[in-house]
Amino acid sequence: MTEHTGRRFTVDNWGYPPQSRKSFQQVQSLFPTARLCRGPGPITTFNSDSKDIFSFSYEGADESQRTVQKMLADSYTDAFIVMKENLIVCEHYENGMAADSFHLLNSVTKSFVGMLAGILISKKLISETDLVIQHIPELAGTAFSESTIRHLLDMTAPPKYGEDYADPSADFWVEAAVVAIGIHGQVIYMNMQTQVVIVKLSTHPEPASALFQDSFVAMRAISEAV
Repeated sequence: MTEHTGRRFTVDNWGYPPQSRKSFQQVQSLFPTARLCRGPGPITTFNSDSKDIFSFSYEGADESQRTVQKMLADSYTDAFIVMKENLIVCEHYENGMAADSFHLLNSVTKSFVGMLAGILISKKLISETDLVIQHIPELAGTAFSESTIRHLLDMTAPPKYGEDYADPSADFWVEAAVVAIGIHGQVIYMNMQTQVVIVKLSTHPEPASALFQDSFVAMRAISEAV
């Protein structure tokens, strides 16, 4: 059992409310994890152009007028950042989070991995027809032995679905893409026309909610307003 700021969570209840409000920032204390560090290349710095995003109003999915502040509160948002053309327009944290905190991403990870794979493919550093084991030989003999990079990007690789995080032999540990995008309110929004990127990390008690659709409506309104 792990105790964090007065809230107890275990390997049995960490994925359920109210424990998930804290456990989503402490998954590394429950299961084996690995931190991916950046490479040795130069760091991109971002300047700030702060705007009062929270008071922005928009027509919600239910056609009522809502504010961004209300959307963030209703979806139990822990971290929220809005960027436009390499400028940080808004950066906000709740629930004990900070800029360097850990937080469970769920399937938002697929969006980041897919973008990075696309960059590597466009630079011809890898090919979508490559077998995964050509680049990660440690996966030989696993469910990914005959999978190509395209299989992984399309989520058509053969691992069996399961979420027994305590089983180190489960296919889950070698397949990150097993959960629907947006579970518990995690969102990454990118608008190429307006050059706006928005990331929202949340701990909503429900895996899926009508509020998540409202989040996308809000982010579209933000991207058009900033």
